[in-house]
Amino acid sequence: LESTGDFKFDEAEGIKFTSANSGSFFPCRAQGPKRFKCDNNLLNPTPSEIYKYSIHVQGMIKVDPFVVND
Repeated sequence: LESTGDFKFDEAEGIKFTSANSGSFFPCRAQGPKRFKCDNNLLNPTPSEIYKYSIHVQGMIKVDPFVVND
């Protein structure tokens, strides 16, 4: 994911999968202040499930959407 505005992702927790079932399926890491990369290739196939994650932009509250992987 890449931000397109004047904001920056929090470098430590910009995008972080937080649900217990996500475990280490989706490790995320910063790729600069406006870009994060999350991998979905650790298990083949990654289990079909709903995975909750958080987005943390500097100066804003965290939001908690989810991903449906099927």
